[in-house]
Formats: sequence, C-alpha cells, structure tokens
Amino acid sequence: MGEGARFYGGLEPVVEGGRGRMYYLPWWMQWAQATALIIISCLGSWIAFKQARIAAAKLNLDLYDKRFKVFEAGRHFLGQFLVHGTIRLQEITELSVGSADAVFLFGDEVVEYLDGLPQNGRRPEWEKYATKKWMNTILTGMLLLIR
Repeated sequence: MGEGARFYGGLEPVVEGGRGRMYYLPWWMQWAQATALIIISCLGSWIAFKQARIAAAKLNLDLYDKRFKVFEAGRHFLGQFLVHGTIRLQEITELSVGSADAVFLFGDEVVEYLDGLPQNGRRPEWEKYATKKWMNTILTGMLLLIR
C-alpha cells in the first residue's frame, strides 16, 4: 500500500487526503446495490401501475352508480306511465330531478331521450306501446346506455 492508504475494517483501501476519505466497497457489494436499486424501482413501478388500475376501476364503479340513479329515474317514470296510463306532474318532476346529472354522465343522445320522455308520454299513441314487452325493450336500451 502506498502512502496515505491503509486497510480499514474489511473494506478496500481507504485513500486519505484532499477533501476527505473515500471508502471502496467490494465488487460484490457494488453489484448487490445496483441489483437492489433495479428491483426496488421495478417494484415501485409495479405498485404505481396497480394503483392506476384500481383508480380506473373505482372511477368506473362511481360512474356506474351515478348512471344507475339516472336509469332508476327513467325506469320509475316509465313504470308510473304503465300503471296509470298517463303522466302526472309529479312523475315529470321526479324524472327531471332524477335525471339532472345526465348532462355530465351521458352523451347528447341520452340527454335528449330523457328530456323527450315527458313530451312523448303525453301523446295518445304511446298508450298502445305501454306493454310489458315494450317496457323491457326500453329498459334494455337504457341499460346499454349505462355502459
């Protein structure tokens, strides 16, 4: 060993002088540090990816819950029409309140459909369509819109 270098507790030679001491780790320890760094960074990336998937699933669930409330309002409106054969002001109000969020949750075609329900329900030709099969068709269409 040269001047200014000495053996220090199992590590490679310690070089003194200048600004301070430099400690050299054995080669296997340097490789272990590099490998650990890669493994930890991959683990962090995997956790971030899983969190992004969980956040997307939660967003879909929240959207489904809000869209289903609008669907329930439309179903209740159509159900009342089938029961009474006509549309009362109370059902129109409940539909308006229940579907108020539709503007933010659906496209324009769904909003126009929901806005047109009270006007279409007052037409006499709707009474001939007020059957269980017709109701199931309408509800199936609304369920497809939820997705």
